[in-house]
Amino acid sequence: MVAQNSTYNYLQFVRFKSLSLWDVKKNRIFDSKETSDYDFVRLADVLTQVKRVEFLQPAKDYNLLGVKSYGLGVFHRETKKGNDIKAKYLWELKKMVI
Repeated sequence: MVAQNSTYNYLQFVRFKSLSLWDVKKNRIFDSKETSDYDFVRLADVLTQVKRVEFLQPAKDYNLLGVKSYGLGVFHRETKKGNDIKAKYLWELKKMVI
């Protein structure tokens, strides 16, 4: 977990639950007159997306995740065998990797 308002090499992270009524259409920082001690930048300018595809193996167990509403986080939904999942592949997630 990232601590509230933690700073890592010029990036400042604020916990999602610290934001109130976040709405993408209403809170566009590039279109608003927000002020900050830091420059506003797009995440794509400082982060690289990591995609790890894993093709399913019928006998292997896979932990499936769910996402809670209102930015309350990710949770372990269930564990299923590869042959019980309709998809051909899943995206692998790792802690602290975007």
